Amino acid sequence: MSVRKGELVYVPAGVTLHQDDPEFTGIVKSHVCLEEPRYLLCLGITRKANTIAVVYEGARWLAKERDIYQVHEKRDYDC
Repeated sequence: MSVRKGELVYVPAGVTLHQDDPEFTGIVKSHVCLEEPRYLLCLGITRKANTIAVVYEGARWLAKERDIYQVHEKRDYDC
């Protein structure tokens, strides 16, 4: 996927977002499963393979790259 920082991405319902614990590498601090599809702002691809940082409810969250979609003009994402 060629999503870039500052672009919107489409995240379907049922996708799990997580936040890593800053003190312990690889430990999940919290997670949330989206009940509704969302358009989220991309903060960029992280150092962790296949993970993209997004803004959700004013905070930085991580999503698996396979779970999100690049937004294209003139396409209905059923949101």
